[in-house]
Amino acid sequence: MKNLIVLLLLASIFSCTNGVESHRASIEELATNWAAATTSVTDFGASVQAAATAQTEKVAAMAIDEAAFAKLKPEQQTQVTDAKMAAEAATSGFTSILSEVGTFVSDWTTKGAKVTALTEGLAAGKIEGDVTAQIAELTGMITDATGSLETWKTALSAAQATCDSSNESLSALIASLVK
Repeated sequence: MKNLIVLLLLASIFSCTNGVESHRASIEELATNWAAATTSVTDFGASVQAAATAQTEKVAAMAIDEAAFAKLKPEQQTQVTDAKMAAEAATSGFTSILSEVGTFVSDWTTKGAKVTALTEGLAAGKIEGDVTAQIAELTGMITDATGSLETWKTALSAAQATCDSSNESLSALIASLVK
């Protein structure tokens, strides 16, 4: 009876180890893809922030000297003020993208703990829960990140085009009024 218990114990230990090993390739691939997607999302967020900052600085630089502004007719002052407000408002496209990216990154970070648990479990030889389901969920999130990045890139292009257009309008108006 003792031998049977020892044999069953050894068999269960080896079967658990084999179970972990059977997921090695999937977990390693998940970890690699997760790291790449993390870099893509964080780099994109940084590029949106840089574009928003650049836009804000451009608009701030397009100013009329106070003395020249005072010499303008009231309707011209209103035109300049409205054009400057439109250029400043154009940055809202960046703000909405940054908000979406921020929300996504928050969820991503939470789910990243699962990736860490899987990789650490793999290294330790013991993984908790339904590994296949966890890998599927996290792989789905990587797919979502890729799709979201494409959507955000399109939105960034549109926001940049809106900013460029409002900047050109403001610049042309200032050039036509201040000679």
